[in-house]
Amino acid sequence: MFIKKSYIYRMSLIANINDAYNRVLYLADKSGYNGYISPDDFNLNWKAAENYKFKQHYDKYPSDRKSSTSLSVFTKLVQITIPGNGQYTKPNDLVFVDSIYSGTNEVTRVEKDRWANFLNSSYDPPTTQFPIYTEYATYLQFAPTNLASASLNYLGMTNSSWGYVLAGSLLTLGALSGGTGYTNGSYTNVPLVGGIGQNATANITVASGVITSVTIVSPGVGYLVGDLLAATGLGPGTGFNVAVATISVNTRPVYSPANSVQPLWLSVDLDEIVMDCLRRIGVNTGDQQIVQFANDSIKLGD
Repeated sequence: MFIKKSYIYRMSLIANINDAYNRVLYLADKSGYNGYISPDDFNLNWKAAENYKFKQHYDKYPSDRKSSTSLSVFTKLVQITIPGNGQYTKPNDLVFVDSIYSGTNEVTRVEKDRWANFLNSSYDPPTTQFPIYTEYATYLQFAPTNLASASLNYLGMTNSSWGYVLAGSLLTLGALSGGTGYTNGSYTNVPLVGGIGQNATANITVASGVITSVTIVSPGVGYLVGDLLAATGLGPGTGFNVAVATISVNTRPVYSPANSVQPLWLSVDLDEIVMDCLRRIGVNTGDQQIVQFANDSIKLGD
């Protein structure tokens, strides 16, 4: 019981894909792994772990309540326009059609081997009141073909991924806001603060209380284009900042929510995906310590 409570608490900390990546890095380090797990390595193994978890639930869907609950986050309802030939191209993420309605009329699924029988039926042919569809690899075929629109409720799988931007050393600075009230003079090797990087310094000139020039001395590391940098120790002034215009090619990846796809999974599934991802990384790197650590943690409900 204690393990179960601890397990739920830890998983509540995984709020996004960055948390999941950091969790994998932490567990790899905890297992004794000394290598580097790159974003590409993580994304590759994370996708495989997600797909495996999805298949586990899908094999029991929709009869198993737990699996249905887990996959409920992947259900989508979209309004579709059906072409004149009745062939609607399936969404790329479609895995399973739950239901289709045309207005208030349910569109009945018919398997392909019985499709011709329904179309040629003199007793019960498809009508707009009693429409039918069948599923092919890339499209849904509707009948009658004058069915113009419908509501498609389906199960769609979308993989999450850790996206990033590249950070690096300062190359050039851009827009300068000189502020007011600074002490006139020339200042050398002044530490620049702000942004996500560190250790950059610059020579700074102040004239008439305004910072008029900032020249890079040490480019530092880990900055992003657009970072706003400032400095202290230049007197009582306020309002100075300068933007990072370009950075070096000596870059490192920095998490970017805008370039990421966030996971939809419930917490209990995220926990298992994290551990499976870690195990797969161990397999792919040939590190049996990671594999053993992940397998033991899965058994214990880590």
